[in-house]
Amino acid sequence: MDSAQRIREGTSVYRPLLDTTLTKEDLRKAKRELNEKPEDYARHLAKVRDLLAKEKDLIPRTDDEFLLRFLRVRKFNDERAANLVKDHYRYRIKHPRLFRRPTDMEPILRCNMFNYLAHRDAQGRAIFIMKIANWCPETYNFKEFVGAGNTLSHWVLKNPVTQINGYVGIWDFKDYSFQHFSNSCSPRLMWMLSALMQVKDHSEIKVNHKGQGQILTTAFPGRFKVAYCVNCPPLADVVWKLFKPLIREKYRKRVVVIGSDMADLHKYIHASVLPVEYGGTLPSSDCTEAVNYLMETDSEWDKDSRYGYKQKMGRCKTEDEEQDLVSATVQEESCVA
Repeated sequence: MDSAQRIREGTSVYRPLLDTTLTKEDLRKAKRELNEKPEDYARHLAKVRDLLAKEKDLIPRTDDEFLLRFLRVRKFNDERAANLVKDHYRYRIKHPRLFRRPTDMEPILRCNMFNYLAHRDAQGRAIFIMKIANWCPETYNFKEFVGAGNTLSHWVLKNPVTQINGYVGIWDFKDYSFQHFSNSCSPRLMWMLSALMQVKDHSEIKVNHKGQGQILTTAFPGRFKVAYCVNCPPLADVVWKLFKPLIREKYRKRVVVIGSDMADLHKYIHASVLPVEYGGTLPSSDCTEAVNYLMETDSEWDKDSRYGYKQKMGRCKTEDEEQDLVSATVQEESCVA
């Protein structure tokens, strides 16, 4: 990643993932799509801090860098940004295993299930790789699987270029098996995943049979743009039919099924920034460099863990929290088949 250089193909430029420089086009996009104006930062940040200060039992991070992530994903709507911060902290309490220190997750992170490519696409979006074949359910449960992807993505999201342009995914279902399906597609686990991803807005309320409002929220402050599903067996179609009702219509349209012909993928992402397994010109996707970077960020995760909602003494554990206590044993071995 450190050695990645800009790639130029015709009129398109593909920037290194780690480059944090905002181009003129980035700034224009931020203004056009996100209502972002640097001269208004102070006003927006002050308003979000004020809204968060009114939330009982919440001690949030309030530094500019942190709050700007939420303002950008909510298009500088102060109230919606503050709500997203609250939702984020609520989710962290409910699913603590998804927010562990990188060194505590090192074995699963090094399984090469998740990676970000060294270059962005032509629109400046980060390119996320998920290889389902490298997940061993008998070694790592689904929460640990999702937690690894979440940890890696939060690291990439610190980059303002990613915050403005968003990210795309290549979801590789090669060798997807019934074992993968049976360990990830229970209603509870799918609900957990849909809440983590940006698939429902805070304002969307589902009323249950008792007339109580259940807020369907998101916990990840990132701009998900599109997912390209490749090497999909018939079983993957079953998963999509189960997951589809949980997400909003606009996000359903952002899932593109490619199949196994990588020429179709190249219509969206140029081969010059893709690894060889996707018909590209670069070496096979390897998460080693990204994980090495993550291993240096434990102090940042420790700092983040000091913030959030105060947990009341003596309260009962939720069902999810009880489940968290019975996780698959982390083994110091590779999952790669």
